[in-house]
Amino acid sequence: MNYKAVALDLDGTLLNSHGQISEKNREKIIQLSDAGVLLILATGRYFVQMTRILDQLNFTGLLISTDGAATIDVGQKKVLNVNSFPVQDVEETIRICRERDIHIAVNTPFQYYVETVSDFHKAHYQKYETMCEITTDLLQVKEQIIKLVISDHRFANGWQHIEYGEHLRKRADGEHYKEIVHQNTFKTNALRYVLDQYQIAPEELIAIGDYTNDIDMLQFAGMGIAMGNAPDEVKRIANDVTKTNDEDGVCFALEKYFVL
Repeated sequence: MNYKAVALDLDGTLLNSHGQISEKNREKIIQLSDAGVLLILATGRYFVQMTRILDQLNFTGLLISTDGAATIDVGQKKVLNVNSFPVQDVEETIRICRERDIHIAVNTPFQYYVETVSDFHKAHYQKYETMCEITTDLLQVKEQIIKLVISDHRFANGWQHIEYGEHLRKRADGEHYKEIVHQNTFKTNALRYVLDQYQIAPEELIAIGDYTNDIDMLQFAGMGIAMGNAPDEVKRIANDVTKTNDEDGVCFALEKYFVL
């Protein structure tokens, strides 16, 4: 098969266990890009978490962020496709959490808005490279909303009963931590949009990932490759399994399926 596109997950896949891109992986990605292969970064990360990685790769191509919520042309810093919802759809949650001093955040394609940041969440955001924008009122955010995050780390409770419209779903659904996104937010939906734009068939796509949020795109791609460090449920649905993210598994897989 003459593969024309590659979709790469980041954490646990392209990034090693220290969150770094190995030189072998970096060189292979640049080589494929120079050869005309369409490279797509498909990650659960927000755009604001991507600065270091994009700089290291000198990447100006396509980014599928927030597990498919936004598809972004990095070079032009332009949103190509988005699964969004108005902030009014989560107004009840924002008001109740604000009253109970529960941490909430609103994610847009290019920003991550919060009203306050405790020391606990400041450390969390630093660890995960999240640059926050502080605003006085999340309900006044005018940009497209792609995710609401509720982090009740002090177990204040009193908000879990809230119901959401059918067009929304809970991407994360813990007792004290939830993420609310549009129901169409999946990596596969974003990839389908990209492939349609480039007139590439799913059979001509290689997708590489390591975790359960990658399962849909591994099944969608003509060649779905699980990382060696992936859990068994991911490996079982994959067409192939490569080495781990600490063994340059991405480079190993790409060398297997591309002869340049």
